Amino acid sequence: MRLNHDEKVVMYQGEKFELTPTEFNLLVYLVANYPDWCAKSAIQEYLWGKVRGSYDPVVNYVSRLRDTIGDEIIQTSRFKAQIAYRATEGLDE
Repeated sequence: MRLNHDEKVVMYQGEKFELTPTEFNLLVYLVANYPDWCAKSAIQEYLWGKVRGSYDPVVNYVSRLRDTIGDEIIQTSRFKAQIAYRATEGLDE
């Protein structure tokens, strides 16, 4: 996987995907923390700061990334009512 920060583009498995700034920043965060799991709450705080109420944008943006690039790009883990995500691979050297 290669990320182009200027154009908000990811190269993955030989294909080029243009992402919204939020989608791109989410992917950057997950790849930067690869292979560790990232709690949904940590992702939310990284992208938007403290969010109050029931608004849950992380799930929506993970779904959008999967729709754009492919389901295999992000893994999901559920443990004791907590959700965490991780990229399935890091950056190409």
